[in-house]
Amino acid sequence: MIELEFLGTGTSTGVPVIGCDCIVCRSGDPLDARLRASVVIRADDVTLLVDTSPDLRYQMLRSATRRIDGVLFTHTHADHTAGMDEIRRFNAMQRARIPAWAPENAAADLQERFGYAFREEFPVFGMAPDLDLHVIRDTAPFDVAGVTVQPVPIMHGRLPVLGYRVGNIAYLTDVKTIPEASRDLLRDLDVLVLTALRRDQHPAHMTLEEALAAIDDLKPRRACLSHIGHDMGMHADVQAGLPENVHLAYDGMRVIGPDRIAVVSDVHGNMTAYDAVLADIEARGIRRVINLGDVIGKGPCGSAAVARTRQRCEATVRGNWDEFIDSKELEPNTALKWWYDDLTEEDRSWLRSLPFSIDLQISGRMVRHFHASADRVFHRVRAQHTDAEFNRMFRNTEATGSGQEPSVVVYGDIHAAYAEEQGNRTLINAGSVGNPLDQPTASYVILEGVTDGVKAGPFRYEIVRVPYDIEAEISIARERGMLELDEYAVELRSAVYRGLQPSKVAGSGSG
Repeated sequence: MIELEFLGTGTSTGVPVIGCDCIVCRSGDPLDARLRASVVIRADDVTLLVDTSPDLRYQMLRSATRRIDGVLFTHTHADHTAGMDEIRRFNAMQRARIPAWAPENAAADLQERFGYAFREEFPVFGMAPDLDLHVIRDTAPFDVAGVTVQPVPIMHGRLPVLGYRVGNIAYLTDVKTIPEASRDLLRDLDVLVLTALRRDQHPAHMTLEEALAAIDDLKPRRACLSHIGHDMGMHADVQAGLPENVHLAYDGMRVIGPDRIAVVSDVHGNMTAYDAVLADIEARGIRRVINLGDVIGKGPCGSAAVARTRQRCEATVRGNWDEFIDSKELEPNTALKWWYDDLTEEDRSWLRSLPFSIDLQISGRMVRHFHASADRVFHRVRAQHTDAEFNRMFRNTEATGSGQEPSVVVYGDIHAAYAEEQGNRTLINAGSVGNPLDQPTASYVILEGVTDGVKAGPFRYEIVRVPYDIEAEISIARERGMLELDEYAVELRSAVYRGLQPSKVAGSGSG
């Protein structure tokens, strides 16, 4: 889960403004009081601070933030950096230096103005801010304590500055224009935060009208407006005139982006496809991966696929190949014996330990994951199924156990991705990473919602297709001397199941 907390939502003067007697500065509504702009972004147990405003000490006391894993600077104007010295308290608590990132032009300015913050010259932590400064020179994503951060170049009038995207939340402060290339980095957002200084024109900040136009173009599911001046008007009055999905941010406001979980299935020892899919998942900032089984068999690298699954997937269910590959009945079949021998005893022991199904609560929905059906791993439910078969997928069985019945089921096995909705129930097939039989492209599913959330909320799913180097995978199989190579190559190239290929019939006959 990703959460953004607004530490401050005001412009450089803050609100109320010193010496101003306007209705906003005299307002008794706490939502009209705004400290200088800064946010913290929390991704699971990682906390990122964006900018160090002059009000940082008070903001952190109100926020009760106890740890900072990284600092992201957008630019070096004083209202975004003057609280730099407050970082020293976090150095003292964490007894460590804290990494920081800044665009190239800002990094040079930070070194000149706050050089003491980047030198290791004090014997103990807490005497001065103690930061390791990393320079951002392009738009390549970077990693902060396991969280992927995407820099987004924007223009603050004539000054190049950076916004940041973490998962499906993007924060763009002090922005006047968004270059076209950066707009491509801001698609498919759950939450977009934009500057909206006031209603009247300003040379370096978006107006309310300009911010709403950008939101209309980028089409985030929700948007929040920040870096607000007192001449915007009363919070309540402005909010009343905004579209339903646009919110005037206020100090202390928290917005939660839904969790995103990637669900993969039927890797079948195809490491070329698996690595391409996992790279796509990582590029999207998704950290949680569930595997629906059939990790091994049919492809050349079963043991490597087991190792990668154990390393990258938080949970894996048992597939039919994962079960029958350990059977003594395999001895007469030399192809199956080849895939068996590719595994270590530790691999086979891990496969034997896999559960039949996994249940998760997502946005008030019980989501069940299994390989083939609610009954057993060898019972196949195809995309063209009866209503009785559809209904059976949502029942509790001896295999799934008792408890709340699911309203969403995600499964694999048939190597053909699809989704079907009937009433309040959704059946999703993740297709196959390593042996797709609907089109020769790897597939997986993304689930979005609030995990462990029993309260009903937004829930989305997406079937993702990932191209990969099929010929490279066939070459690996050939080099390893894998049996049934010809059938495997035709399946990868044409997505035609080996049992239906005119020239040969596969020995295993199993998907």
